[in-house]
Amino acid sequence: RRVHGEVQNNYVDTVSKVYFALFRSYFASLLKLVEDIATKDDLVGASEDSSKSLFTTKHVTRARNHSAFLLGERAHILENITAPFIVPHVAVQAKQKFPLEVIIRSVIHLLMDTTASEYRFLVEFFGDRDIYSAVFYRTISHFVESMSACISTSFDCIGMMLIAEVTRRQQVIMSERRISCLDPFFDKLSASVWNRFRKVLDLNLNSVRSFAEGSSIPKLRDSNPHYITRRFADFSSSLLLLCQGETRSQNGESSLEADSVATAMVALRSEVENLLGQLSHRTWPSDKRMVTIFMINNIDLVQSVYAEQGVKNDEFTAPLDSAKTSHVAAFVEDQLHSGFAALISFVKNIEPLVTGSTYEENRQNVKEDKLATLVKDFERTWASGIDQINTNVMKYFPNFKNGVDILRQVLAQLVLYYTRFLEIIKRCYKTPPFAKHMVEVDTIMAEIKKYSRSF
Repeated sequence: RRVHGEVQNNYVDTVSKVYFALFRSYFASLLKLVEDIATKDDLVGASEDSSKSLFTTKHVTRARNHSAFLLGERAHILENITAPFIVPHVAVQAKQKFPLEVIIRSVIHLLMDTTASEYRFLVEFFGDRDIYSAVFYRTISHFVESMSACISTSFDCIGMMLIAEVTRRQQVIMSERRISCLDPFFDKLSASVWNRFRKVLDLNLNSVRSFAEGSSIPKLRDSNPHYITRRFADFSSSLLLLCQGETRSQNGESSLEADSVATAMVALRSEVENLLGQLSHRTWPSDKRMVTIFMINNIDLVQSVYAEQGVKNDEFTAPLDSAKTSHVAAFVEDQLHSGFAALISFVKNIEPLVTGSTYEENRQNVKEDKLATLVKDFERTWASGIDQINTNVMKYFPNFKNGVDILRQVLAQLVLYYTRFLEIIKRCYKTPPFAKHMVEVDTIMAEIKKYSRSF
């Protein structure tokens, strides 16, 4: 028994030093291959304007790298959790660089295979599971400290979510092997990742809030989507995608603190909406039309990115859909009032008054000359009015698909108003004295179809 103890102690002392030296060297080599994805300047609300104000020496933060907000091909790591670990000298020769999540996956993958093999040997040879901790104590302590240090200086929210998911899946693999000795390591690393993730998320939130509160932010140049909207769309879609089905555990429960991430995205969306509102009202203080157009274009950009990336989160996207519907409805009315204000006003005011059972009774509430004037004016201007609406819509909305959809809504609403106008005439006259000037609905629809064929 004494000899057994001496052999065991010597083995633990020797092997622990070997593993510590090898893993420390391996991790140090990989850290030289880390690709710098995001820095402290890569925040959603960072300004793209000059780094200094004309009236102050204070530096304004500027985003350096839009890829910091994109998930893109980085998600492929979740499909290759057990891919071979990185060989440093091969990667150096190939001039390869890797995001931090790829580096950490590789190190932990090697650690998992090594510990699994060593764990079985220790149990079979020494019959003592507890000595595993002594063998790997220094190595694991070094990893916890070194990885936490790397994470604590990271500004890459997407990378941290990927690290959290990768390590969760690696822990599941170890559990399936019925080896739980790395659980404390995984738990500490996970806690470190999520703590830093929340801090960086707050930095992004505060960056948008600070942008909105800045007094030297220039006015908008046009009604196209703002660059902060693009960042928010890419950033939020990336994080929401990582909370969707492919990153959920087999029992359907979220594996990425999905609820807290979604809540943070709601807060960020609220700040972006507030910023866009302030920017638009600052640029067009007395032009509601341009404010509406700007908001539509920005919301449409977010919706387009979500659709392209496959974001499926109705609870999060519903407020965006509702806001766009409201803004589009306002734009539709604005466009129709620009060319057909008198007719629309007449319909809204007179329609409730012509509910009698006879023509004579209804005509008492309608001035024939007013009605005749409206009919003749519409006959004269309806075609040019539709053409002007088409020109405006195509000019205001850079997303062609969005513009076409809005044009259809404007023209459909015009037909609806005109149909209601004809119904008023029908209730007042069996044969209107100005019937020859009345434009048929079919004629209007035929003209609208010409625009439809050009879409």
